[in-house]
Amino acid sequence: YNNGILDFDVVEIADSACLGNTNIKNVYLSSYSKLRRIGDSAFNGCSSIEWVQMATSSLQQIGKYAFKGCNLLTTIKLPENVYSCSAYFVDGCTNLQTISVNGNNSYYTSIKGVLYNKAKTTLLRCPEGYTSTSFLSDNYPSSITTIGNYAFESCKNIESITIPYGVTSFGYGAFRYCTSLKFLKIPSSVNEFGDGAFVGVVNLEHLTVNIKTPPA
Repeated sequence: YNNGILDFDVVEIADSACLGNTNIKNVYLSSYSKLRRIGDSAFNGCSSIEWVQMATSSLQQIGKYAFKGCNLLTTIKLPENVYSCSAYFVDGCTNLQTISVNGNNSYYTSIKGVLYNKAKTTLLRCPEGYTSTSFLSDNYPSSITTIGNYAFESCKNIESITIPYGVTSFGYGAFRYCTSLKFLKIPSSVNEFGDGAFVGVVNLEHLTVNIKTPPA
């Protein structure tokens, strides 16, 4: 009770809780001190959302497609205690330029607006509205070994990608629907390609594989 008024504290935003609600313009969750989970498709299709604030230390899980199709979002930030976040939580956010992470998070990190695991071995998600037209070797941490499932999916601005030596695998659909991608370089260290890695890559002009020279 709060001054005689029954006061509930939200612990979870359920799966599909606000699915398709186009009246929501901002999501402010910082005041919910017991919020643990944002469910699958919780805000899927909420195409009027311009701003999301998840800065609550209690939040631990973000489900798949949680903010799918929130096309007006340009940035989103994971709070410090999130340990489970689907790489697909921002699918279809075509103007999302930056995914950032609280520096105290022990499970995820962000480099130049791109989401990685904390160890910086796996690129989990490049935002679909990534503004640069190239993603070259110096964009990656030196520890990178894996390009995750759907990591670059629908990054329609990127025209050139170079995978650095040391990467050994691509996940499912890693470059799916990168419709502007023209140049792709893959090193000899890669020995595993996920299914559908190049589905919808309709404008690829130059594919270079088995680049054998590791960095000096």
